[in-house]
Amino acid sequence: MQYTLALKVANSISDQGCSLDELVAKIKALFDSEGLPGFVVLLLRLIDESISVGIHRKGSRSQPHLCSCCGDPSLESKGVKPRKIRTSIGLLAFGCRHLRCVNCRKTQAPLANFLKLERYQKKTVELEQITSP
Repeated sequence: MQYTLALKVANSISDQGCSLDELVAKIKALFDSEGLPGFVVLLLRLIDESISVGIHRKGSRSQPHLCSCCGDPSLESKGVKPRKIRTSIGLLAFGCRHLRCVNCRKTQAPLANFLKLERYQKKTVELEQITSP
């Protein structure tokens, strides 16, 4: 449900723009129903879209979150895979877009690279620091 609400807000923002009133109303509804984790999931969705647009923009060379798999990477989408990370604000359930280079077949997740998440990471370091004695 959390991901669905964040997706609805992200779609209404990115389609054709929206009024400030509509944006405030949708974010308030999201915050009331899902709280801070829902809002963070919305931000992650928008960051993922921004990264994807930057990847597919022709002539864009400044992509430090992408690893250089080969001399001329040509990336194709392999879908969005669900991720769940426990944090001090709650459980974040979001989608992480995966891309594959058609030349060398290496797969990467730009959002996970951008956020410096490990492949099987289930909780944040700040949560570990809070819970450890």
